[in-house]
Amino acid sequence: MPNGPVHEFVAKAILGKEYSEVNKILDWPSRYEGSAHRKHFHTLPEAALLGAIASLSFAGAVAGMLHVLVDSICSDNREIAQSLNKMATKSKKKSN
Repeated sequence: MPNGPVHEFVAKAILGKEYSEVNKILDWPSRYEGSAHRKHFHTLPEAALLGAIASLSFAGAVAGMLHVLVDSICSDNREIAQSLNKMATKSKKKSN
């Protein structure tokens, strides 16, 4: 399961901003349900709506949909998940 920095890296690469508020709201149920949290808010329409509300922007809606797509892709392909994690880690170190 991708972590927050991976979602932020993808959003920043595509949208120019991390949209951490969107990722936090979509992953909020994971505190109680672990990876089973994806049964909440993880359809494209739900993620778009919550993303728009959390960010008050259309781009936030896109960030929400990206979050769901990244979760799905990383669940299906471990190599992509590992690559994104490495890129996100490298990007965070570079920005600090």
